[in-house]
Amino acid sequence: MKYLEDQVLILSRINYGENDRILTALGPKLGKIKVMAKGIRKSTSKLAGNVELLSLAKLNLVQSREGGMVRLTGAKTVEHYPEIVKDADGMMMVYEWLKTVDKISPDGEGQEYFELLHTSLNALNEQKISAENIHIWLYIQLINASGYTLNWDNLPDLRGAFSAPDLSESPKTDISSLSVPTGTPQSDNIGFESTQNNSGNQEIPHTAGTDLTDGVLDFDFASHQFVPSASGIYSQAMVKLIKFHGEAEMPKQVVCDQALQIASGKLLSEIIKRIV
Repeated sequence: MKYLEDQVLILSRINYGENDRILTALGPKLGKIKVMAKGIRKSTSKLAGNVELLSLAKLNLVQSREGGMVRLTGAKTVEHYPEIVKDADGMMMVYEWLKTVDKISPDGEGQEYFELLHTSLNALNEQKISAENIHIWLYIQLINASGYTLNWDNLPDLRGAFSAPDLSESPKTDISSLSVPTGTPQSDNIGFESTQNNSGNQEIPHTAGTDLTDGVLDFDFASHQFVPSASGIYSQAMVKLIKFHGEAEMPKQVVCDQALQIASGKLLSEIIKRIV
């Protein structure tokens, strides 16, 4: 008999029999596991409210034999995300996150994805960073953690780390613009030069438009990279936005054209679909 314990996020729930459920949970210690929750659907169950999809829960588990199904013996809610459940669009986005992390995480593994998902849920619940920015950050981090890794080497004008403003104290700092020159800069590093507005927020000076209609790039899924294309639908601004989030340790609020953020998120979603 093996006793287990972890703080987990519930990725999915499947009804089993008349009163049971099989939970798919992800934790920092156990990774992704399947859990049999006996009697959880009974009206008298004391554990039902502690294994909801949008909550962080501490689970007590038992495994009768090596390789056998893990059974739920206790559960306690640690965190709720009340602001997320008030927004239908936010809920739909989170359900996509849960499905994506479920697909990308092998059974018994995926510990590295827990903190990324947990951080993203907290950021979305705080409502100080846009859902689009959090989505981009989460998905590029998932891609990096999976070992896929986007290849930037064929874009020498975007090579190297950006000299972004110091946002370590506040991951919610606004950035007024995120764009790149359309010409080839003299240096490999076309880093940000930060200024400060009257409200104290960090801003990035506007250097070029972020209009998606002037796209000059396509994405080659085979080589994991953006490639120059006369009929391309992606802009260099998108590359810089994705690379910025990929290098950020936490979600950041980047203020730029919403269409650019949405298109960036859609591309990253498509990349992950092809990974899994």
